[in-house]
Amino acid sequence: MELGDPLFIVHSQILRNGALPHQTLQLEMGLANDAANLEMGPGNDAARLRTASVSQDQRKCLRTASVRQDHRKYKECYMLKELISRKGARGGMQRGTITKYQPFPPIDLPDRQWPSRTITSAPIWCSVDLRDGNQALPIPMGIKEKLEMFQLLVEIGFKEIEVGFPASSQIEFDFVRLLIEEQRIPDDVTIQALVQARDELITRTFESLRGAKKAIVHLYNSTSPLQRRVVFGLEKPDIINIATRGAKLVKELVATLPGTQVIMQYSPESFSSTEIDFALEICEAVVDVWQPTPENKIILNLPVTVEVATPNNHADQIEWFCRHLRNREAAIISLHTHNDRGTGVACTELGLLAGAERVEGTLFGNGERTGNVDIVTVALNM
Repeated sequence: MELGDPLFIVHSQILRNGALPHQTLQLEMGLANDAANLEMGPGNDAARLRTASVSQDQRKCLRTASVRQDHRKYKECYMLKELISRKGARGGMQRGTITKYQPFPPIDLPDRQWPSRTITSAPIWCSVDLRDGNQALPIPMGIKEKLEMFQLLVEIGFKEIEVGFPASSQIEFDFVRLLIEEQRIPDDVTIQALVQARDELITRTFESLRGAKKAIVHLYNSTSPLQRRVVFGLEKPDIINIATRGAKLVKELVATLPGTQVIMQYSPESFSSTEIDFALEICEAVVDVWQPTPENKIILNLPVTVEVATPNNHADQIEWFCRHLRNREAAIISLHTHNDRGTGVACTELGLLAGAERVEGTLFGNGERTGNVDIVTVALNM
């Protein structure tokens, strides 16, 4: 970025005067965009000027993508200049009123034990590259690419691999069937299938798993206050009913998979944004349905779907949950952190100190939205 670069000028203005209110900036950029379109016209004079000195033969070799890139860069440059001009006419950048999200309330845990602990053994590792990782790609993987990725994960040494969301699309379903029918799953590897707590999706998931020797059925539903209010318009008892109804159907359908060891995993989606006592209540309701034992444990996966607090707060949530969970010896506490605040690795490490035994993540953090925890970094840190 050079001194005369409009982007440098805008950056300097923001550092000196403070950021624009979001709505104002959006409006100004919109106006600048309109002005840029009018200035440039349909013929894109800027692109013509930039290629005026190029020979006819050379001009023929220019790719359409390069011309479009020139067009976009010129337009962005003009929009920035227009934005600066509009703000200058008003006497400079305006601060406006900036509001922040309310901080997430801390957990009342004055006698927390995790700060004095040390990680002495590796957790159970579960790769979600074929699901979260696949969602991060501009073009999702096809069956061939998924198979190559699965084989790589097996070679690396993963013993639990989430192979996808088989009820979500035909490709996802067919991939699971290919793994099973072509006997691509080693005897010491357990595949995991994600599914929402909806009857038709659970049924479809079980259809995809026929013939598998061992499978984790990963059931989830949304639990945070925002999701309860905006997405479902339901109260807590109704959300618990969604989870327990799904768990009951999973339990009933186990009989349709003779010869398959089915392991139940439940996730209260957005655990990190859910009231801790309600997260415990809904997990225990699912546990009561499944009736796990120390020999046949349930996996309770507690995802940081969106990071909303510092890693120490996450550790407090995990330790509080582990302390208060009934029949703790019949459950495996699993972590699934994301990287919205750039602290996915820290949240995972402190979560392990707080009592978790299992980690879901992706290679190098390649995952949906801001990315999953980088499972490679967590492992090498140990």
